[in-house]
Amino acid sequence: AVEYLLSLLLGCNSAIDSIPPKQKKLLAKIVTNHPNLLQLDVDSNLRSTAHFLRDYCDLTDSELATVVGSNPSILGLAVDGNLRPKMQLLTNVLEKGTKQGSSSSSIDDSDVKKTALRKSILKHPQILSLS
Repeated sequence: AVEYLLSLLLGCNSAIDSIPPKQKKLLAKIVTNHPNLLQLDVDSNLRSTAHFLRDYCDLTDSELATVVGSNPSILGLAVDGNLRPKMQLLTNVLEKGTKQGSSSSSIDDSDVKKTALRKSILKHPQILSLS
């Protein structure tokens, strides 16, 4: 689990000794504040959640690292039971907001929704922890 957390935060697989001090400090903070993440299965929990967030919100590896680094507890959330319904709700709310504020119908709605969701998650990653 620690190795996978490292790969998320660094965007690559690195040995613990070669980690820059800033990332070591962040990893220590995550493990100290969220020790339950170490008990999660990498494949069925951590990796699936990270892949879902990356794909659904169209996040780069760096952006995913920022979101996870600022709100590590989201890695413990179930994709189908928690994150997917939450993302659908957020998308619906954002869709209503962009439709009211948009006068052009030539813009692809799915791109507008995905961009709005991505910006919202990057600006306020803590929203994913709300119930």
